[in-house]
Amino acid sequence: MGADCKSAGFAFEGSNPSPATFALKCYRGKMVRKVKQQKDKDLIPLNLIMPLLMALLGYLQFRNWFIHALPQGLSDIPAFYRMRFSDGLHHWPYSSYIPLGKSNPLNPIEYPALIGLIVWLLSFFVKVSENSAFDYFLVNTIFITILFTISSFLIQKISGKKFAKYYYLSPAVVLSLYLNWDIWVVAPMLLSIHF
Repeated sequence: MGADCKSAGFAFEGSNPSPATFALKCYRGKMVRKVKQQKDKDLIPLNLIMPLLMALLGYLQFRNWFIHALPQGLSDIPAFYRMRFSDGLHHWPYSSYIPLGKSNPLNPIEYPALIGLIVWLLSFFVKVSENSAFDYFLVNTIFITILFTISSFLIQKISGKKFAKYYYLSPAVVLSLYLNWDIWVVAPMLLSIHF
């Protein structure tokens, strides 16, 4: 029994403890270890559920702004849809073109190439309608929420639960999720750091 306990990594202060003391400390050490492992198992779903809840709170805030207060909204997502895709032609984001009924050309998007491709591909999920800008925003929020959850999980894997909690409970992160498409760059970066 002593060899099993020592090989499990339990150290004792005394050089030769009595067999009863040795067995008791060994048993307590194994129990503490089991409790810690159980806590780790219990926190994993919490670290996946909390980012989803925080993303939902951020979405509800933006939805409120979108519907009630601000016609353009604070987000680049519906504004860009109105500029580029509301006519149903799905213009390439990096091209300059003159919209129908306007005299000034629209400038290309100011985001990196991968994000421009994603912005353009996501426009095909939305049919042109009166609410198409909001529908486009909704499609984007679904993907952004998934990426936010994945990035929270990756931060937990890279640096621990403490920093993952700082990330997904941060008001700055949650309220800026739906401003633009930045999370599309954050999640692959964290994935590359993890591997």
